[in-house]
Amino acid sequence: MNKNAEPVWQTFMQSLGEKTDVWQNLLSEDFLFHCPQKQSQDKEAYIKTTLEFFQIVKDFQLIRYAATDSLVAAEASFIVSTPSGGELTLDVAEFYEVRDGKIQSAKIFYDTDAFRRTFAMEQKPIAQAANA
Repeated sequence: MNKNAEPVWQTFMQSLGEKTDVWQNLLSEDFLFHCPQKQSQDKEAYIKTTLEFFQIVKDFQLIRYAATDSLVAAEASFIVSTPSGGELTLDVAEFYEVRDGKIQSAKIFYDTDAFRRTFAMEQKPIAQAANA
């Protein structure tokens, strides 16, 4: 039985924004996650990655979304802290599949070149200092 994806996803996003654990319970046991940096993560790995990511999120804005009975597509913008104290804006496209009141999968896309350049530039001096 499919339940409408929108209220499940909205509860998921609200929980993330409020930094409660409710979002974790909305992931199915066989949940799968795909993004440019971390391919094919299961539920446990996704929870760990998401908790780490939200430690550097300074601000988040949902730009728009569209939902069907089983899918949600969203456009969002994240401002994240870089290791040097700077900021990077990540414009993100997210796709969620919902079945039986649980999120089955998530696919997230963003500008990997900007992400890699920013974090590589920030980490380069640290790596050079460690090798000196």
